[in-house]
Amino acid sequence: MMKKETVGLGRTLSQQLINKQFPQAYETASRITSITPEFFTKKGVFSKKKFWNMLGGNLEEVKNVTPDVALRRGAYWMPNTDKATQSYFASFRQTPMIDVDLPKTFIKDGKKMVSHVDSQIVHKTKEDALRALREYAKSRAGKDDLFKVYDTPAGLRYFNLGRRSVPNKTTFNIDEAVGGDVFYRKMAHGRLPQFGRGQGLRKSRFDARLFPKPGREGDFVAKPLGYIGVGQPNPQNYQEILTFHDNLIKAIMKQRQKTGQTSMGGLFDLLPGKTFNEFGLF
Repeated sequence: MMKKETVGLGRTLSQQLINKQFPQAYETASRITSITPEFFTKKGVFSKKKFWNMLGGNLEEVKNVTPDVALRRGAYWMPNTDKATQSYFASFRQTPMIDVDLPKTFIKDGKKMVSHVDSQIVHKTKEDALRALREYAKSRAGKDDLFKVYDTPAGLRYFNLGRRSVPNKTTFNIDEAVGGDVFYRKMAHGRLPQFGRGQGLRKSRFDARLFPKPGREGDFVAKPLGYIGVGQPNPQNYQEILTFHDNLIKAIMKQRQKTGQTSMGGLFDLLPGKTFNEFGLF
């Protein structure tokens, strides 16, 4: 298949998944992979969740906008609400991020649902989580760290502006010490089996979601609360978070408010750097 055609099919498949046009998506996936459409509909081979898990990541367009920052655009399905949308993530190579999950419930079809499983939750409240972060920042181990703290709809998000570092044993231990989500911690540090060979971008990167989850009412993604710690901010960390996190969340939320769609308003296509699609990796 010609590379240009493959790129077009990948974008078509992304939109079909977002719009839940599964019969058409199976046909498109077949053209991309040269596997018969029946394979994708066979029971036990591709349930809807498996379909997303196995194909969703391959739909992403990735732009390495700097040597240390990549932006990803793709399709995202939220099983709790059974809704999909365009997705945007920022991947930071040397600006450590910690994701803190808290107990959060919602109602779906008259049933009480949870946003996170118990294994992801360390702290019961935001006050408890922030207390633990302050205690760490006051300790000898945290004397060089400075955290920019964000409120999220179901937890907290911390960026360590005082430490410029790739994911390593130290950043793993800091995440664990302050009560970060174990799944995110292992993913960022390349310790999950599904993020092994062939998923290099997602291994040893700190990923941040920039878009509201589909079907989650009032999702503001992340709002800054302030700083905790006495370390000195690294200028590169500070600028990366401002440019590729804070400003992009604002741009996406503005477009959503204006059009009702999750989009950067064409900004992604104007950013420098080639995408994986352009390298013909579908």
